[in-house]
Amino acid sequence: MTRVCNLRILEQMTYPQLSEGQICLQIHDDFLPELTQLCVLSITNGKGRFEPFHTTALSAELNCAELAQLVFGFSCAEQLASQGLLKADNRSLAFLQKILPLQQNFMSEEA
Repeated sequence: MTRVCNLRILEQMTYPQLSEGQICLQIHDDFLPELTQLCVLSITNGKGRFEPFHTTALSAELNCAELAQLVFGFSCAEQLASQGLLKADNRSLAFLQKILPLQQNFMSEEA
């Protein structure tokens, strides 16, 4: 089982080089309420930037558990949306699908 405990992991990841854009995410976490927040993930040249966001204009909404599935490649955005676990418009869903594809990721404990 995996868990995202710090949303800054989104800045440490490497994204596909041709993926550029941004998405506004509403993250929910009942276990760690401090992770419940509205944020913007911007991707430029394969690098991510994560910032808190203060608006009601959402692109996608998901639970922290589903975010972990995306980050670690266990599930893709389309799978989560089809199960009702991710709410997103078509454009946002396609962007998430592109930057966080279904894949086997190898994680290192190095800082």
